[in-house]
Amino acid sequence: RSDSARTETDADDEDRMLDAAGLRQAARQLEQENARLRRENAQLRPAASSAAQLRLEVAAMREAARGLEAELQSSVTASASPRGAVGNASSSAMKKLQSEARELRAMERMLQLRLSQVLRELALHKRARVHGPAAVSANASPVASRVSTPRRCTPRFDPTAYVTERRQRRPTSADDDRRRPQRSAASSAKKAKSKKPLQPASSGPGLGGVEEDVLQIDARLDRLQSFLDRALTVR
Repeated sequence: RSDSARTETDADDEDRMLDAAGLRQAARQLEQENARLRRENAQLRPAASSAAQLRLEVAAMREAARGLEAELQSSVTASASPRGAVGNASSSAMKKLQSEARELRAMERMLQLRLSQVLRELALHKRARVHGPAAVSANASPVASRVSTPRRCTPRFDPTAYVTERRQRRPTSADDDRRRPQRSAASSAKKAKSKKPLQPASSGPGLGGVEEDVLQIDARLDRLQSFLDRALTVR
């Protein structure tokens, strides 16, 4: 009886040692995973600050577009008067506004390039986080079944794929040729819609609001350029 009791005691001690070793190994793996997540968080902070800076620049460009439209409207109103001096001054003012619009368009293209770069960096970081190292294997230790493994994250929103899909959905030149007869019937509705003020930028955490603001500024600049060309032609 004493030999059997001693054998059972030795077996229990061995099981406890195995359990303790497995728990220590699982704790080390969890610490390594925590350190990796902290490093990824530190890498994502500059991208988030760049996105905030881009939002501020988009807001400044929207304000500049509003100011250009107001100055253009006032210059066109002044050029309608019969005075020749006022007409010459308004013509020079319109040329100045046209050059400023070109500069604003160049700044907007640079901003789009920076935005696409930030979106690619964010997408790379998010894919690295989702498809990172696998969780603790079930065969790593004899007590792996007792240690809860981290739950696998679901795929997150990919801003680069979203922007690419939106650009692919834009109508082509052939579609524009087919839709051109329909546009003449809706020209008055589009003119009324073009007079609406810009909507405020989105304040959500993602970058979809920034991309929409950039596209909206691009459309407004197109309308401003066409308006300037028509005004110079009439003048």
